[in-house]
Amino acid sequence: YTTADTTWLSALIESKGDPCHPSASKDSICVYWLAMYWAVMTLTSVGYGDVTPQNQLEYTVVAIMMMFSGLVWAYIVGSVVSLIHT
Repeated sequence: YTTADTTWLSALIESKGDPCHPSASKDSICVYWLAMYWAVMTLTSVGYGDVTPQNQLEYTVVAIMMMFSGLVWAYIVGSVVSLIHT
């Protein structure tokens, strides 16, 4: 899929360079992890800080760690609510 319009991926590549090796146009798994990183960061309210991943491995690790952190947070909140309820 290609388009002449600006997309989130073209904006990322323009501002930071292509983090995928091979390029994003040839590596759909890398594009998937970039999108997963953005989605998890948005859903977990971690924010869009100054320090961001720079390559595919970093995007993958950060996305997994944010998902894991969200699960830990949900467990803690659930445990506290359970203690309060009983």
